[in-house]
Amino acid sequence: MQTEYIPKEESRPMWGQVVNKVVERFGNESYGFTLEHADLKELMAITPATTIEESKKEQLDYLTGMEKARDELLEAYNLCLFSVRGEGYKVLSPSDQVSKGADYYTRKSQRALARTMSTLANTDVDQLTQEEISLRHSKMNRIAFLKAAFRKRRISTTEKNKQIE
Repeated sequence: MQTEYIPKEESRPMWGQVVNKVVERFGNESYGFTLEHADLKELMAITPATTIEESKKEQLDYLTGMEKARDELLEAYNLCLFSVRGEGYKVLSPSDQVSKGADYYTRKSQRALARTMSTLANTDVDQLTQEEISLRHSKMNRIAFLKAAFRKRRISTTEKNKQIE
């Protein structure tokens, strides 16, 4: 049995329309343009909500669709969408992608490590077996190592280039 070929544009879910629009605009405008939230919702066929429940569903659909579109654009086209609060999403230039993208995810990772350490540190040790206490200490040491690695002095790009030469 042969499968019928369906063009990419027609077979994609609604978030795929966002990908198509970004790629099309990128071809015309290059980096730095911003897509407004209203335009993105329209592309994904998300209708305005009238109730609180619909509003929650609309927001979840929008964020889920945008996350999938961002992943597709990054992996398939090397285009990074960065959220601009209250405006929409901006297509970052490669240099902005390196600085803003890396900084954003580094901060996010640091917060996750801090939360993990807090969870481990605020455990009722009296209720743990000796083996569980040992596991807790092992995990705390690993998290402490990662946190220390994040705190190390950052070498700027120019310093790194000088070191390479």
